[in-house]
Amino acid sequence: MLISIGRTMNVMGLGLEEAGVALGQRGEVIVDEYLKTSVPGVYAIGDITGKVQLAHVASAQV
Repeated sequence: MLISIGRTMNVMGLGLEEAGVALGQRGEVIVDEYLKTSVPGVYAIGDITGKVQLAHVASAQV
């Protein structure tokens, strides 16, 4: 059994805010239903979007 608590997105040092990408209160990248960020042409998938934090979810989003 594996129990994981307190997982967070690791977006520090990526320069997202400087690029104009909107971040949520927990540091997640804000995306729409098509995984588009606030910057045209920039998309985000996986844990960084604050959705379900499982590797197979990110694989399915590609």
